[in-house]
Amino acid sequence: MPQPPPAKTALAAALLAVAAAAMFAVPAGWEPADWRALVTVLTAIAFWATALLPEDLTGLAFFTAAMVLAIAPAEVVFAGFASAAVWLVFGGLVIGAAVGDTGLDRVIAARFRPLFQGSYARCVALTVALALALAFLVPSTMTRVVLLAPVVTALARELGYARGERGYTGLALAAIFASYYPAVTILPAAVPTVTLVGAAEALHGERLTYAAFLATHGPVLGVLKAGLIVAVLVRLFPAGPPAPAPPRPVAADPRRRRLAALMVAGLALWVTDAVHGVSPAWVALGLGLICVLPGVGVLAPADLQQKVNLRPVFYVAAILGVGAVVADTGAGGDAVRALTAAGWLAPGRDGANTLVLAAGALATGALATMPGIAAVLVPLAGDVAAATEMTLDAVFRAYVLGYATAFLPYQVPPMIVGLGLAGVPVATAARATLTLAAVSVVVTWPLSIVWWRLIG
Repeated sequence: MPQPPPAKTALAAALLAVAAAAMFAVPAGWEPADWRALVTVLTAIAFWATALLPEDLTGLAFFTAAMVLAIAPAEVVFAGFASAAVWLVFGGLVIGAAVGDTGLDRVIAARFRPLFQGSYARCVALTVALALALAFLVPSTMTRVVLLAPVVTALARELGYARGERGYTGLALAAIFASYYPAVTILPAAVPTVTLVGAAEALHGERLTYAAFLATHGPVLGVLKAGLIVAVLVRLFPAGPPAPAPPRPVAADPRRRRLAALMVAGLALWVTDAVHGVSPAWVALGLGLICVLPGVGVLAPADLQQKVNLRPVFYVAAILGVGAVVADTGAGGDAVRALTAAGWLAPGRDGANTLVLAAGALATGALATMPGIAAVLVPLAGDVAAATEMTLDAVFRAYVLGYATAFLPYQVPPMIVGLGLAGVPVATAARATLTLAAVSVVVTWPLSIVWWRLIG
């Protein structure tokens, strides 16, 4: 096993030393348990951000530290494993392995190949458009990523972009990014939006409708953001025009027809989840189970060990556990109350208040991840509205700006799964998320405020 560079080891040791010292430096007014929880969470985030350890090992270290330090009950620390998202990840990984093993990804990619002609930028734009169109049909970001990542990466190879090359990376990130960022403007298409809508109605009696929400956020955070994704990826990962190699024949495989039938049935269930009420996670888990059933499925049970990489399951569970710990300790709420007490929020400054609230949501997302923003901040919306004399709807709009922007991939669990399926390093994707976040704050945040004023 290759050893990490000495500089990386020294930095990891220094970070752990700082964290250990911080544990004993409890600030005035803090409960020791809450302070230990915050230090543990920030340490995990620092390791994810710097990739000093493999992401899943950082997750396991977080679980261990959280239980040894008793920062939260076990049901909170390990809440991720009870989340539907983790089982959607597991099912998706099994399905992804089956798609690759049977060659179904190459068959589907060959069907799309004639559309992807011309420039590399056009290929990236078509990938983004495909992911955004799928957001109107499939209500789960994780599901869309699981469906798209194998197909788009196979397509990239068909177009002459080998794995690890910039063209391959750009197309893979286009599918992953467009499955989340612009989709947050569509009510059932992203977990943070679904959580916001549910919490707003349950806690404040505010009902956010599909059409109004899309009209409010779609033009800037949807369409314009999709264009920014294309521009950023083409700039960061430039590549020449596709140079398709001669089509490679895909060997006949009787399993492929069975898998295609399973995928069609799964897609039908995902699209109609509002009718039958079965979570996309349980659909994915069921499909994954069928894929490995002896005599019925398309993978041997032993392939779960050999061909399915389960490391993203632990990573996503740890990310969700971090969010649960933050919500349990109330750290996000403390941050918003501190902003109000410090005078950052004040009546009569709706534009400035919106930017501050969006920044607060973005900071909360760094701690609690994007799905945790609404859970942490929506309960405080009434107090924020009273302090700023803004409407509840205006406060919710600011929160959307926050969770539509991500500094690093770990903040959006489906991105981590997509990166694993595509074989793109998290550090490589982080360059793009940081750039896109900076561009979003400068471009989409002010333009959203302008757009809201135009539509009244």
